[in-house]
Amino acid sequence: MPVKINELEDRGCWLLRSGQAQAELSPWLQQEFRLKLPTFGRMESAKKAMIWQPGPDAWMLMVSRQTAVQAPVIAIDLRAAYRVFELRGPQVRELINKGCPLDLGDGSFAPGSHAQSLFFEVPVQILRITVQQWLLQVPRSAADYLIYLCNAK
Repeated sequence: MPVKINELEDRGCWLLRSGQAQAELSPWLQQEFRLKLPTFGRMESAKKAMIWQPGPDAWMLMVSRQTAVQAPVIAIDLRAAYRVFELRGPQVRELINKGCPLDLGDGSFAPGSHAQSLFFEVPVQILRITVQQWLLQVPRSAADYLIYLCNAK
């Protein structure tokens, strides 16, 4: 079964920068989206949102494109900067591993994991939702190239 690629056009991302306000971020996430702050390398998801930590004092919040985020921390709207793709199928890991140097095996990259890496020289955020469902967040300028590569492999 081939890998199915679907753009999640209705999803957008916000970068949340907490600095010293991390204590304010956690209750806000719980109240607004029923999310907990994840540990580094992991992601949390709920019905309406998903969050992961791409770096120190920073979290990426993925929500509906129509959602205006009013966070108690610095919230940078990245909805126009990135596109999000869902990849499904039993060979998704093998496809991503062709162009990504990370070990994405079940033992080191289980469902709920997140990593930043390169996929054929394209910077990506990789999120593993389930065994056969993955998300790639890609800079808008490289998205068509990524789709071409996925379809060519």
